[in-house]
Amino acid sequence: MAAMSRKLRTPVNAIIGFSEMIKNELLDPTKNQDYKTHSADIYSSGRHFLAIITDILNLAKIEAGGLDIESCFPRARGPGIDRASEFAARYCVKR
Repeated sequence: MAAMSRKLRTPVNAIIGFSEMIKNELLDPTKNQDYKTHSADIYSSGRHFLAIITDILNLAKIEAGGLDIESCFPRARGPGIDRASEFAARYCVKR
């Protein structure tokens, strides 16, 4: 699991870092607005993809019994989330 995590996160972090450099014009200012917009889109998409990877890996750890739901998703609150958490906890315990 750790090896897969590194293999997924390393290139995504590189994409995020380079797109952030372009977006913030750290190496060379650009007058082309499309260039800035595209790099911002790449950055945003990379951050979103990294969050999805993290969630998938956390769910795998929960299923394996290595983590509890509250530590993986501390901001997830509310009646629907609480019910889903209870269901997931019962499901993971049964396995």
